[in-house]
Amino acid sequence: MRIFVFLINLLRREPDPTAEEPGLPDNPTWPEVIARDLPAWATEAIKWFAVALVVGLVLFILYKAVSRLRTRRSRDEIEEIHESLWSWRGFRDDLKELFKNLFKKKEPLPEKSAFDEDFEGEMDVREIYRHVLWEGKRSGLPRRRQETPGEYSVRLGQSVPDSDKPLKDITREYENVRYGDNVVPEERVKNANSLWVKLKGLLRAIRGDA
Repeated sequence: MRIFVFLINLLRREPDPTAEEPGLPDNPTWPEVIARDLPAWATEAIKWFAVALVVGLVLFILYKAVSRLRTRRSRDEIEEIHESLWSWRGFRDDLKELFKNLFKKKEPLPEKSAFDEDFEGEMDVREIYRHVLWEGKRSGLPRRRQETPGEYSVRLGQSVPDSDKPLKDITREYENVRYGDNVVPEERVKNANSLWVKLKGLLRAIRGDA
């Protein structure tokens, strides 16, 4: 809007009179050039289009932010991915989705599978870490939103006796999978499950639920 106002004022601006210097011949008389103003309807159309575009973009971003927040809260804080509500990558993805699905009917999202806190079978590394977060929360030591997995491991290990070693090993395997996209060998997955059995007992013991 500021750019459009500047351009319109530039077209309407009259040339400043130049002072004549002594000893120089008078400037020749040039024909007066009158800038043609934009039609009033065109100016109003440009202004309202810009306003509507900005308002629509702001409303869309707010809707996506609130939707993400509600979805995150509905997961009972057991999701291992803790992301900030605002990020440039999320902003870029929202813009892509806006222009891609502007006239496309959205399909309903699939329901998230139920979380079984007492699952006794073999789990992958990410499922093990989700159970760590769940048991930590149940024991009064939830992961803070700003904490990295390593920081949470240190804080949790300081509050739960004899849990430092299994916590560090499970967290290290999780970080390799989550941030390095590495495939954990089968024997290390089995070892992580064994460590989780021991860690689960320690976490439940501090709340008297062993």
